[in-house]
Amino acid sequence: MEMRLSENIKKYRKERKMTQEQLAEVLGVTVGAVYKWEAGICFPELRLIMKLAEYFDTSVDVLIGYEMTDNGLKAIKERLKKYIGSADEAGIEEADKALAKYPNNFDIVYLGALIYHIVGVALYKKEYTKKAYELFEKSLLLIDQNTEPSVSDMSIYNQMAQTKIILGRYKEGIELLKKHNKEGVFNDIIGYSLAAYLKQYDEAKNYLSWTMIQSYRNTTEIVFGYVFIYCAKGEYGKAEDALNWGINLLESLKTTDKMGILDKYLSVTLAILAYVYMKSGDKKKALATYKKALKTAEQFDENPDYNAGNLKFVEAEGPLIIRDILGQKAVESMDKALELFDDSDTVSRLKGLK
Repeated sequence: MEMRLSENIKKYRKERKMTQEQLAEVLGVTVGAVYKWEAGICFPELRLIMKLAEYFDTSVDVLIGYEMTDNGLKAIKERLKKYIGSADEAGIEEADKALAKYPNNFDIVYLGALIYHIVGVALYKKEYTKKAYELFEKSLLLIDQNTEPSVSDMSIYNQMAQTKIILGRYKEGIELLKKHNKEGVFNDIIGYSLAAYLKQYDEAKNYLSWTMIQSYRNTTEIVFGYVFIYCAKGEYGKAEDALNWGINLLESLKTTDKMGILDKYLSVTLAILAYVYMKSGDKKKALATYKKALKTAEQFDENPDYNAGNLKFVEAEGPLIIRDILGQKAVESMDKALELFDDSDTVSRLKGLK
């Protein structure tokens, strides 16, 4: 609830072009009383509030500026969300009120945990961070209520591990990540934390190597995704820039002249670049680039090597085999990638260039 009686008395008085003395005379009070009302030092009694409202041709509610706070669940969630991403300590008070009213609602508990976590980190208040951990832990018990796709038990475990690390309990935080590291989703965080906090460099290197391997694939997929978007919009210059960036990155990651898995990705990327040149009308570049792509693919297919162990920054133990959905053979992968553009006419003209 919020009241604006003081400012409203002043506002309505000025709208009537009245002085404090004139308003005091109308109401039968002293000038000092009007001054104190407008300064917020004290408030008029109910009888005078009703007389003011009548004189200013408004309702008592409007004069007071009374606004009922919506305490429905939906409204409370929206208020809490406004504090996410800010370091406003007022969010703590709002979270506590919400938690008192809805202690077993997943959204309220999870949003409360986020607010405590954010404010705790920003203001260096460990008591808030500890409270955040407790709330994250409780939210896991209520996870069946969750309807937000971006939130899962994995994301909550990640948040819990972060709170442990912030509190200086590095080993506990890292062990929590390891325990829930499904499909290597936390490899990067674990690797970084092992190196930065526990100085366990050999183990960290293993986790970081797997992260690097995944990043090679992710980078290629990101580049191709942008290329499909740009080509659909006819923005071939942007598509060319994205592909050249990807090609430069792939080439920079090789450690030897020996053909390896990066050459398979490189051949596909070059083939798509040739397609982009074809669409932009540069047949000369299209032909040269497609020939380079085909040559690279054929050389890889002669002696395919899917091991990522010879790539920069990859120093993990054991076989490091990379597979993708385009196929085993590089030439086959090129063809499948070009088919994804659903432009058989341009692809046929590209392959028919001499």
